[in-house]
Parts: sequence; C-alpha cells; structure tokens
Amino acid sequence: MPEGVPDTVASAAPAHNTAADLFHVVREDAAPFPGDWEHLRGKNVKIISVQKIDEAEKNAGSKERLEYAKFLLEKNYTEIAERKSELAGVVVVFDSADGGMIGATLSVLQQWKAGTLTDSALWHKCFFDPPEVFDSSGSSGGQ
Repeated sequence: MPEGVPDTVASAAPAHNTAADLFHVVREDAAPFPGDWEHLRGKNVKIISVQKIDEAEKNAGSKERLEYAKFLLEKNYTEIAERKSELAGVVVVFDSADGGMIGATLSVLQQWKAGTLTDSALWHKCFFDPPEVFDSSGSSGGQ
C-alpha cells in the first residue's frame, strides 16, 4: 500500500474527468495475473493497459493514476461480475517509463460497489507494484 493514499473518504465529485484527459486505454485482455500477489496469483484477470496521452505531461502523477484506475475499476466491474467464473479481478497497468500496476480482486470490487468499502478502504485492499509510483505523499520510498 503506498504511503500517500489518503485514509479519508474522497469527495463525491467526478474527479476522473481530469485523469481521463491524461490517460487512454491501449489494450484490454483476459490473461493470468502478471504479478505474485497471493490473492490473484495463477488466476485469470482482466488486464487493462493504459498510456499517457502525452508522455511529456507533468500532471500525470500518483493522484491522477489513482483517479484513472478508480474510473476503470468502476467502469469494468459489471463485466467482471458477469464473468466471475472466468475472471478473478481487474489489473490496470500504466504502460510508461514511470508506470505501475494496480490489481483488485472481484470480491473487493463487489464490496466497494455495494458501499461496504470506502474508496480509501478499496485502495488498502488492492495490489500496487511498485507502491512508490502511487505514493502521493511526495516521498520516494515505498512500503
């Protein structure tokens, strides 16, 4: 879990609009989880690869990555829930030099969409690789 992810409830405003202007989806696949997180290890997931629209954009930091990942998790939840026998979760891969990956299990997404998890609690139950890429506290160290 990155250190800079807030423990407070995020505002209800649609914050993903800014992030949606910075990133775009380049590929979507169903494939085995590409990491070593015990919750998804060896399971099929939906992998969404995204890139910065403008690689030189300086405003595509950790906050914007989290906003865009949240937007994609919410957008893809219904499809994943319908294919629960095939897919165990969603992984968002930021395909860039300063990239990173966020993974969430279907059960965590179900809890979040049902309102039993706040946005902050969602992030605490997700996989981050490397965590420091998503650290909005400004420090360069990860957990």
